[in-house]
Amino acid sequence: MTTNDIAGKLWNLCNVLKDNGVTCQHMTCFLCGYPGHDAMHDEQ
Repeated sequence: MTTNDIAGKLWNLCNVLKDNGVTCQHMTCFLCGYPGHDAMHDEQ
């Protein structure tokens, strides 16, 4: 599996999550492990 294959799979996963209401901000917090993820969710 090449780097491009992995990037493509990740991109497709992000599109699926986005279609289900997950924002880019939520994805970034999850992927980076920010502790404020729950607090950010409460703001919406």
